[in-house]
Amino acid sequence: TAAAVINVTLVDLAVTKEVDNPLPDEGDAVTYTVTLTNRGPDTATAVEITDVLPAGLVFSNATPSQGLFAGDVWSAGTLATGTNATLTIIATVGGGTSGSAITNTASVTGLDQEQVTTTNDLASAGLSVSHVDLTVQKTVDEAAPTVGDVITYSVVVSNAGTRSATGAEITDALPSGV
Repeated sequence: TAAAVINVTLVDLAVTKEVDNPLPDEGDAVTYTVTLTNRGPDTATAVEITDVLPAGLVFSNATPSQGLFAGDVWSAGTLATGTNATLTIIATVGGGTSGSAITNTASVTGLDQEQVTTTNDLASAGLSVSHVDLTVQKTVDEAAPTVGDVITYSVVVSNAGTRSATGAEITDALPSGV
């Protein structure tokens, strides 16, 4: 009898992603680190990871530990079992994003082998662009005073934002007759 041996190569690529500053201001640089790990059992070849920066982030540069990053695609190449590779992407938080939540995702989009599982093929890192959110409340202790009464106004300023307010000024012009 004749027997044919078929060798199937399998890999388990895992992607993780982190951002160095999850609460930046507009104009700040943020650094994303994508880590790609081959959990085996075989060597992975022709590995590609796609990482498209979302609206609100402006690409500055990228540095892969191996391979090449161009056009939102990291061509990581070959990754032996039990090893990892990293991609560092630096972006600037764009104007007009104050108070926005921005999520950046990296995912496996190319590979020569079959994967054991694909549930760990993508990872995201989120950030919230810091903002100031001031509210002003004004009250008076006597709503219907008579001529000659002393009244007290109270002004309370609150910040519901994620960043401290600096240089804030409140103008409170008294009405005529007061």
